Amino acid sequence: MNITYQVEKYADVKEELEPLAIAHHLEEDPRKETTSIDIDWEMYSALEDTGSFILVTARDGETLVGYLSFIISETPHIKGYLQAVSDALFIDKAFRGKEVASNLIKLVEEVLSGVGVDWMVLVFPSNERSEVLMNRLGYNKTDVMYGKSLGEN
Repeated sequence: MNITYQVEKYADVKEELEPLAIAHHLEEDPRKETTSIDIDWEMYSALEDTGSFILVTARDGETLVGYLSFIISETPHIKGYLQAVSDALFIDKAFRGKEVASNLIKLVEEVLSGVGVDWMVLVFPSNERSEVLMNRLGYNKTDVMYGKSLGEN
C-alpha cells in the first residue's frame, strides 16, 4: 500500500470520483431515502475556477481511495475573513483506520492556510469515531448541526 495525498482538480477526477461519491451518499447521507445523488459538476467547476473550492485526494498507486473537499468564502460577519467549510469527506472502506482521513485533513490545513483561509470547519456524521479523530487532530467542537427535510424543495 503506497498512499499519496495531493490537491487535484475536480474536473480532472470527476469520473473516478463519481463511484466514491455515490458510495458516500448511500452510506452516510441522511437524505438517501428521499433523494438520489445528482452531482452538479458545473457548480463545482465554477467554484474551482473562482478559487472557492479545494479538493484533496488520497490514492493507492493510481487508484482514488478517498477525498476531502472544501468550499471557501468570506463570512459576512467579519469583513475580509475567509472561512472554509468541508463539503465532503469519504474514504473507501478498505482504507479506513489507516490514517487516510488524518493525512487528508493535515494536507488540506496546509493548502487552506496557503490560500489565506482564516478558519476552517469540518462537518462530519455525529459519531464517536469522528469525535476521537477531531480531538486527536486538535479540533474543538464549536457548533452542533441539525437537519430537517422540507419536502421536495
